[in-house]
Amino acid sequence: MTADRARRRAVLMLSALAGAMLLAGVLPWATGGESTIRFLALPLLLAGLMVLGVTLRVWAAGRRPAPSAPPVERGCDGCVCGQQGGCAVAARQDAEPDAEPDAEPEIEPVPERAGPDPAAGRAPAGRTPAG
Repeated sequence: MTADRARRRAVLMLSALAGAMLLAGVLPWATGGESTIRFLALPLLLAGLMVLGVTLRVWAAGRRPAPSAPPVERGCDGCVCGQQGGCAVAARQDAEPDAEPDAEPEIEPVPERAGPDPAAGRAPAGRTPAG
């Protein structure tokens, strides 16, 4: 017997047990039985719910995951153009078709930001503002 067939058989047996226990637990409540009988059937109802949960877990554990999509080859910063040098090489070759493909791209320096000094409003170290 294969594992898949054994799992299917276990799921069928567990679901039959869960159904019988749920029916035995619900029947006294549905037919209006005495309160003593109703409360004796309550553990059967709860146990049937637990067996149903186990049945669902056994069923879900045997399912095979759906095949995923083929992996996408990513280039620079999530680019999917598929070029070895990335998008910067493609842009440079479009701009300069005679340029050497292995040459390093020219990097422009980043200018410093001009703005207020973040430490300008603070008191010097070791002193506390008088207040």
